Amino acid sequence: MKPVFTVQLIWQLDQITIPEYHKSINELIINNENPFVLLLEMWEVSYINSTAIWYIADWYNSISEKWWDTTIIWAKENIKDTLEIVWIASRVNLYDTLDEFKESFKKEQTWV
Repeated sequence: MKPVFTVQLIWQLDQITIPEYHKSINELIINNENPFVLLLEMWEVSYINSTAIWYIADWYNSISEKWWDTTIIWAKENIKDTLEIVWIASRVNLYDTLDEFKESFKKEQTWV
């Protein structure tokens, strides 16, 4: 079963706040050889700009190259709308609740 690494993103995600998240998540990607799921909790995110979108896309690209998964839960509607406009929602799994994610994760693990 793949481990799930959870990162709670908070407040506004922009060029000032996102670099610290990027540093930590990049270390996570670099330091792990085995497949995992990056679970981004976004229930406290009220705003996301192009810099943050670029970083999320970068995380997705780095993780998907290794056939790993990126998932976002609890994103507010305005954040989901933004992610849909820039096509990230078509690549990253979006779930409204943790239970939805868990159910999907369990089903996926039975196929592995």
